[in-house]
Amino acid sequence: RAAATPAPAPAPGRAAGEGPGAADGAGRLVPLAVGFADVELVELQHGPSHELRVLAHAGPPTEMGIAALLDHLGFVLELPRVCTGFRLSYDIQELGQWQLDVIMRIICWSSEPERQAKWQQRCHCWKIVIPSDASLLIAQLTLRVAFMWSPPPCHVYLVTDPASELRPSDTVVCFQPEESATGDAQFMDLLGRLRAQAAGAFADDDARGGQRDEAPISQAAPAKLKKEQEIACVQATDKRPVSVLTGYLDDFVDSPSAARGFSMTYDLRCLRSPSVDMIMRLADWGAEPSRKDKWERLNLECRVVVNAGIRHTLAKGVLTTFFLFCPPVCRTFLLSELDQPEETSTVFEPKAPAVGAPPQARPAPGVREGAAPAAAAPGARTDGNAKPDRALPTPTAGAEDSEWMLLTAYDF
Repeated sequence: RAAATPAPAPAPGRAAGEGPGAADGAGRLVPLAVGFADVELVELQHGPSHELRVLAHAGPPTEMGIAALLDHLGFVLELPRVCTGFRLSYDIQELGQWQLDVIMRIICWSSEPERQAKWQQRCHCWKIVIPSDASLLIAQLTLRVAFMWSPPPCHVYLVTDPASELRPSDTVVCFQPEESATGDAQFMDLLGRLRAQAAGAFADDDARGGQRDEAPISQAAPAKLKKEQEIACVQATDKRPVSVLTGYLDDFVDSPSAARGFSMTYDLRCLRSPSVDMIMRLADWGAEPSRKDKWERLNLECRVVVNAGIRHTLAKGVLTTFFLFCPPVCRTFLLSELDQPEETSTVFEPKAPAVGAPPQARPAPGVREGAAPAAAAPGARTDGNAKPDRALPTPTAGAEDSEWMLLTAYDF
């Protein structure tokens, strides 16, 4: 009867002959391929007895692949050999970009009541491995925002070297479950450090001084600001090219071409990690007294284009928080396509006029009378606000400043 029973079809995302619990002749668990990643259980000599390694590959995660991955994790969780504990490793070195949606799905899956207690008992920690040339600060900022939405079930270590000892250091960042209560303050601290780095870059080098003579507009325009299919690329940003760029912008604003105003577009879709640092550096540079009035008059709008999905969500949160401290000088659009209609984009308005009631002081449709507008922070109601692509939640009466900051910056 067993021979006559048809074998079950391979689960979606698996190669033929593979499945949860498939083993070779020696009893070792066969690695699982789910399309966007390979999963392998490896025995360790030190620390936990095993490490469950997820090696990310190029290709978009699919629902079938994620379901196969979670099915495999559920099987591994029940293995007697991991009863003493294991470590989960998510390696994106080869891919070079985040699979944050998959990471968050694993966190939510592991927190479901039927497996939460066993997962917390057996999974000692996570290890997320990023490329060695990636910005640890940007990666830390990305995970900090994500973990405010779904706190990690255990310690999570962010490393650039998979062989690094898992203890906090200059190259190893540790996230703890109990830190979720203070996540907003830690996020603001990281954002402040990022802005300090940007400010230091301009303090070290006067981009409008003698170096402008070394990069006349005729040389800089074809090399850096010519309209092309790929404007931004994956490359380290150092002071010299930034000086050439800002020198060119000064010359352009003073030229007849900008006399009737201009629009700026930051196309970041080809970057592995969106260059929020560059946007902040240019925003601080444009807000300096020597050019602030001129840019407010001539820079009519700004467009920031990032890929749709988690990158768009994170960029929205970072820009919203940044504009609370440094309001935009013109209408700023956050887009996922160059030709995206304005009505479907996220819009950050410039500083409201001092005369008359600002538009955001009027209740929006669906918001009760007397409720403060969700997109404006207390103490900064005339500093402009973001117009998100869907309504922000309305806070309860008596909301504290920290609650406003959380609603404004981290609305997912």
